Amino acid sequence: MREMKESWEPFHASDEVLKEWAGGEDQTTAEVARAEIARRAEVGAEAIRQKAERAPRVEIPPFDPRTEVSADAKRIVLDLWLVVLIVPIALWIIYSMLSAMTHL
Repeated sequence: MREMKESWEPFHASDEVLKEWAGGEDQTTAEVARAEIARRAEVGAEAIRQKAERAPRVEIPPFDPRTEVSADAKRIVLDLWLVVLIVPIALWIIYSMLSAMTHL
């Protein structure tokens, strides 16, 4: 077991050290360590509860297919845009460049 320093401060000890002290032979030290462990658990639970209460409640509305466009539909429109407009323009540019090279 770790030796306690002259200035024993249970409030600054790590959880592992407190657990070690709580299982020690000295009853006074063990009681103080167990009380500090219980206090930290209570304070931690209270802090978590307070943080949850302060967190903004964001309600995500369900997907409404009558008024919203799904991500799949957006992707399909993008793919169609590429196939119908961009590919023919790119092919026309390539064809124009090749036909210009043959006339030289």
